[in-house]
Amino acid sequence: MRWIWKRALSVAAVLIAGPVLRADTIWISSRGAALKVDGIKIQSVAGDLVQYINDGGVSSKRPLSQLLQINIDGETNFNAAEDAFAKKDYDTAVSGYETILKSSGSKDWMQDRAAARLLVAAKAKNRFDAEVSAYVFLLQKDPEMASKNKPAEPAAHSPYLDAALTSVTNALGNSRLDASSKSALLNLQLQIDRAKGDSAAVNATLAQLVALGGASDADKAMLKLAAAGVAYDARQYAQAISDIEQNRAMFTAPDQQVDALFILAESKEALNGDKTDADTLKDLALNYMRVVTFGSQLPDRPHVAVSLYQTALIEEKLKEPQAAITLLQQVVRDKANTGSAILPSAQAELDRLSKESAAAK
Repeated sequence: MRWIWKRALSVAAVLIAGPVLRADTIWISSRGAALKVDGIKIQSVAGDLVQYINDGGVSSKRPLSQLLQINIDGETNFNAAEDAFAKKDYDTAVSGYETILKSSGSKDWMQDRAAARLLVAAKAKNRFDAEVSAYVFLLQKDPEMASKNKPAEPAAHSPYLDAALTSVTNALGNSRLDASSKSALLNLQLQIDRAKGDSAAVNATLAQLVALGGASDADKAMLKLAAAGVAYDARQYAQAISDIEQNRAMFTAPDQQVDALFILAESKEALNGDKTDADTLKDLALNYMRVVTFGSQLPDRPHVAVSLYQTALIEEKLKEPQAAITLLQQVVRDKANTGSAILPSAQAELDRLSKESAAAK
């Protein structure tokens, strides 16, 4: 009977003590240190204000921004992310906070905190994809806050571009987005398209921005320039010329001006290059030399080598072989053209004309 009595006492002790309450823990910023407060229970979070109650039943409030770390009973992923962030283990923090953002079971305030801290951790580790995840989340919930936390310009061919693009694409599928937020996402998508070097995607995104009314003047100019390039590639030379000439006032950026002049020169040469009258040929040569003049002023000298080469060919048609040789020598001798696709052709033409010139003497 003694064992029955002991069992009864044990059960009674549990009943008298009541259920064991599991608690939350917070670390408060205090004079440059972290003050640990445990044995509490967070009751609510409204905006930046956290309300909690201690084991003595006393209720208190603190700004969320003052809490260096939070440990919530039962929230394993959140707690691990908070712990990693406090230790500046940003790789682990990024992974943990992204999990919180993607979890439909996470409390709203936890996701808000995860987004804010994910921005910090992502920037610290140059994780463009994670930075975009946080930005996209904020944009759909708090556009004003998102506008203050735009992702940095992505690095060309970054390994994180595809994941970032997926986040943006998924967000664009949200039918509740207003025009302003959609425009912001499309501008971010445009940055990613450019960093990927995907010209087709760039043009498609630009078209969406123009249709939405969210494109800048520079973006509109780029779209018009792209349209002219597409027309040229399709051998619709008259259309390419029209696209450039009708929109020439839009091309204010130096690189756009050079691209426009080159498309114009190439299209006019394609239409009239078989002509033999001197005036037409001189006009074609002048078109290319405009490209050389403006392109030479830019660091990467866009289209300069090709334009010099094309002008040399025209000079030969004009029966000016020495002028052609001089232009070809510029192409061949300029170290800036090392590796240029036009270099072998320029060298071959130079060798041929030089031999012919020597034989004629």
